[in-house]
Amino acid sequence: MGAEVVTILDISSLPKIASGKVQDLYDIDDKTLLFVTSDRISAYNVVMKNGVPGKGFVLTYSPWRPSSAAPGLKEYAAIPGGPIYTPSTKAPEGQYDENIHPDEAAKLVGEKYAKRIEKLALQVFKAEQEYAADRGVIIADTKFEFALDKDEDEVVLVDEVLTPDSSRFWPIGEA
Repeated sequence: MGAEVVTILDISSLPKIASGKVQDLYDIDDKTLLFVTSDRISAYNVVMKNGVPGKGFVLTYSPWRPSSAAPGLKEYAAIPGGPIYTPSTKAPEGQYDENIHPDEAAKLVGEKYAKRIEKLALQVFKAEQEYAADRGVIIADTKFEFALDKDEDEVVLVDEVLTPDSSRFWPIGEA
């Protein structure tokens, strides 16, 4: 008998705020949200009926996969000059996020928050890049999702932290 596949999440004791391609978001209290990762799979932004056993666990705990990145960049090499910050919009379910210029991000969230998000994104990326390099891996690119804690006036990293479905990784030294 195979492992159970969890594609439908139902925590009846908590109000569900949103359901994404892989994760559902629940409201715990006025300051706490719960992200729950499922075994759902998607292709071209369409969620399939079947799932992959243990995918939710893997997405939560093991962020490594190889791929490629920027034009003119030598394969399996870090970006010269360090990481590049590229903000994007958060698209509705079934649509693609869209990369935007940092000036456009500042118009959407305000200059103060845009600068804070950029600083945090680059700090987290650089720390993870160093951690990965010590283990023989280059982080080619990744996506982070931020939110605003209005009570504390703080930008908070909330999701997509180096998950294999939103990051690309290269083994160091393989050309």
